Amino acid sequence: MSHNASFESCDKNAPSKLGTKELREEKFGWLELDIHDPRALGLLRQEAPFSLASCETLLERQVFRPYFTEYSVDVAIVDVVWNGFAESLKIAAMFETYDVNVAPHNFYGHLASVMSTHFSAAVPNLRIMETDVDSVCWRDEFVVTPPQIVDGEFILPNGPG
Repeated sequence: MSHNASFESCDKNAPSKLGTKELREEKFGWLELDIHDPRALGLLRQEAPFSLASCETLLERQVFRPYFTEYSVDVAIVDVVWNGFAESLKIAAMFETYDVNVAPHNFYGHLASVMSTHFSAAVPNLRIMETDVDSVCWRDEFVVTPPQIVDGEFILPNGPG
């Protein structure tokens, strides 16, 4: 379940809805809230009866720092394409020291999926890898070997590229 950065309450005095019966009964991996206030997100996390994920819009290690010092997330979503592979590994290592799992933000296409798959294979604190299975039917025409997903697992490519 994702509310992302576009979610805002019209009533600024409204109580938090995170503890409502409806949300407590939902069976989902996490609630994704891309709030750019790590302290506020940390306060929400203290009250939430489920895991919170965030950070997919953040770039570079220094920007992530307050999210782990404020204990803001259960799952840090790292954008491997925008942060780069080496920087993403460093970000994942920083979160590992706080026992926080990571998940690559991955909805771009096949190249990003391969990058995210290699990131996923390299980090010890991976929660899950996001992928876009409902994309356009012609995207496979742009690659020599389209990625394969077998039984819910993304198969690492054997060849170069």
